[in-house]
Amino acid sequence: MPSKLSYSLLYRGTIIVWMVVKFMIQIYGFYFTHRFWDEQIQKKWEYLLARQAREYRKKGDQAWRRSD
Repeated sequence: MPSKLSYSLLYRGTIIVWMVVKFMIQIYGFYFTHRFWDEQIQKKWEYLLARQAREYRKKGDQAWRRSD
């Protein structure tokens, strides 16, 4: 049976890698669909980043609590 520490590292590492891949796809998709920027697009960009930050904080907190 794997130790709790190795499971925790594997779980946290998987979550982090998946978030990086997901966030990069979202960012590239945003850039491809919004070639020219104005105030409205800037607000959408800020909303995307805020949404990613909330998800990062939530997942990071869950992974941290799970490892305890």
